[in-house]
Amino acid sequence: MKHLPRDERVARPWKNGGGTTREVAVSPQGAGLDDFAWRVSLAELHEAGAFSSYPGVSRTLLLLEGEPVRLDIDGEAVELVRGGEAVHFDGGARVFATPAGVALDAGVMSRDARCRQHSRLATLRGDGVLRRTAAEGLLLLVEGDPLRVRTSSGEEARLGRHDALRFGPGDAVEVQFSSAGATRVLFAEFALPGEAGAGDRGGASG
Repeated sequence: MKHLPRDERVARPWKNGGGTTREVAVSPQGAGLDDFAWRVSLAELHEAGAFSSYPGVSRTLLLLEGEPVRLDIDGEAVELVRGGEAVHFDGGARVFATPAGVALDAGVMSRDARCRQHSRLATLRGDGVLRRTAAEGLLLLVEGDPLRVRTSSGEEARLGRHDALRFGPGDAVEVQFSSAGATRVLFAEFALPGEAGAGDRGGASG
């Protein structure tokens, strides 16, 4: 597994000036917006504007900080709120976002022809075991107490707010976690074509 600290991300401004994006992880490593299999990023919204279109891509959004964000997705109104559920939609949809103020969201994108996304929210408490069901995955600490993670091979990491862990095919399937209190995480898994395991995109639990 690879520890991805929040402080090491670089903010990149949008072309329209409406916000900035910090990439958390992308597969394959070094891929751009036209050739990724999957991508997880944090975006800060400053003003209203339309989302870029990504036909053939499944998307998930979750509000991490700030004021609510109203989304118009192909004419349907959806509201992102802090502490609320993730929103799943087709990347080719027409989406217009209207933040009530500055807002920070986490976004997961997966190219349908190359992998299948299953992104869910979970609340972890005390000691337990987290089991992966797909070849690749990413765990992002959304809010709550710090989380300690350990594998059977002796790898360890401590996650703070918005830190992440990336898992690949060679990493342990099960990881042990420990938290003093409640910790809310976003767990995104990406099943490769022909791979059994991760369910279809969507689904959240708390």
